[in-house]
Amino acid sequence: GIKYSMVYLIWFLFLFCKNHGFDKLANITRFLSFFWLCAQSLLVIELSFQLNDYIASNNSGGILVLASGLFAAAGIWGCTVLYDSYAGCEEGWWFVNTTVVMSVLAMGLSVVDSVGVGLLPGTVLFAYSVFMCWYALLSATSLECNPTADKSELDSHQKSRAFWMVMGVTGVCMGFMIYTGSKIITILTGEEVTSVGDVVAQKEAAAAAQPGMDEILTSDVSDKTPLKVQPKAEPDEDAADATPDTTQTDSNSACCCAGLATSKPSEMNLGEPKEETVFFHFLMLILIMYCTMTLTSWGRTDGAPEAVGSSVEPDQSLYIKISVQWLTFGFFFLACKVSYNAGCEDESDQCLFCWEGDEEEA
Repeated sequence: GIKYSMVYLIWFLFLFCKNHGFDKLANITRFLSFFWLCAQSLLVIELSFQLNDYIASNNSGGILVLASGLFAAAGIWGCTVLYDSYAGCEEGWWFVNTTVVMSVLAMGLSVVDSVGVGLLPGTVLFAYSVFMCWYALLSATSLECNPTADKSELDSHQKSRAFWMVMGVTGVCMGFMIYTGSKIITILTGEEVTSVGDVVAQKEAAAAAQPGMDEILTSDVSDKTPLKVQPKAEPDEDAADATPDTTQTDSNSACCCAGLATSKPSEMNLGEPKEETVFFHFLMLILIMYCTMTLTSWGRTDGAPEAVGSSVEPDQSLYIKISVQWLTFGFFFLACKVSYNAGCEDESDQCLFCWEGDEEEA
């Protein structure tokens, strides 16, 4: 109830907020959207890894090649669009060429056997990096790098289609985030990544191991919880010191429910860890802020196009989005390093992207 009360209270306070207050809020959300875009990149990488493992585990090599080919074709088509309409200025030319070079390196690295990433993640990264380059250049103020820079979103059907395309990618990532929770971070920590099929199998195994209610009620527990006092042997000094509470505890120690009454609440399984819940709510918060930014096409709150007025806000938006694209390549290379090191039995062989072996030989 407290969360909903806070939402309604904030909505009510916004009724009395002046326009310059919304301008400041828009500028704040512009920079906070950086964190959602980083999380979105992690979600895309994690989703590609899980899809690759799931398809490969089912021995569906043809489907894997087909999916990889579709993503590669989408990336190539996107590159032709970028070179045709968005690489006219020097800034756009460098961004597009960097995207192509880094994508080729990533796809080449992903198919190396010793890395063990697979074909699909590299092609997904190629298509997504092209999308992020196009998304960044939509904030350019030059017509050579942004053909719609002099048109508002209401007057441009191309900007409207771009908005729904961006929201479609965000919707897919949001759905995957809700399904997996905070598991998107495991790809960077080097921990064991649990696929969707493994999670379902673990839940089914745990449910099968748990005794049903009928089994508990109909099982013979007379041996575990004796109702009659068994004849005792000759008493000794240690038995004389035992208290009734201790005797009762010992007689029921083998019961299927033993330990529940004496266990502390913190020791019971009360659901998801608090860290996952806090992390999930943080992602939802920055997602809401990101959505408010997309409503203005990362431009100005008055709806003016990028080429009109000051270029401060559009330039900020452009470099925020292109910096996330560069970080996406870094995330992928780091994931490749984790995958490579996981396949090395000897720790001395874990040196992808480093030269530790040369130092030891010297």
